[in-house]
Amino acid sequence: MVEQVTLSVVADNTTAANLYERLGFRRYSLEPRTLKTPVGYSDEILEVLFLEAQTPTVS
Repeated sequence: MVEQVTLSVVADNTTAANLYERLGFRRYSLEPRTLKTPVGYSDEILEVLFLEAQTPTVS
């Protein structure tokens, strides 16, 4: 059973980060200089969404 979903988003991508937060994801860390592009380095925000535990039903 899946209990949590994790993701990472580039810190400069505030539109995506805000969407994930509205969906219930919570930031738990920041990885500095994770991505290197011709323009420079970007940080990544790490987020997690804990899913509600559901008790299996027995029939």
